[in-house]
Amino acid sequence: VDVPEVFFGISLCVLAQMFAVYKNEWRERKSFWAERETRSKGLKALSLVESMLPKEVAQSMRKNQLQPAYKYTNMSLLFADIVEFTSYCSTVQPEQVVRML
Repeated sequence: VDVPEVFFGISLCVLAQMFAVYKNEWRERKSFWAERETRSKGLKALSLVESMLPKEVAQSMRKNQLQPAYKYTNMSLLFADIVEFTSYCSTVQPEQVVRML
């Protein structure tokens, strides 16, 4: 048995394993940071929504139990999904969007 060849073969296997572990670790870290950033943005958006809406509505949103409409003194709140709304808004002036609504 040629010792240098065996040593070279073992070294090559160890390096390949180290590279595989590094690649997997890098992928997991990337996923972790992306998830953390998404969660952070979600919490900021939720905080903003909760600061604008009545407490009852914000709690219903958190529980995913929204009603189609809520009525309060001096205020009405309607949740609606308008088909093609995003594409419409990208082609007209903001004033036109407000008039349409």
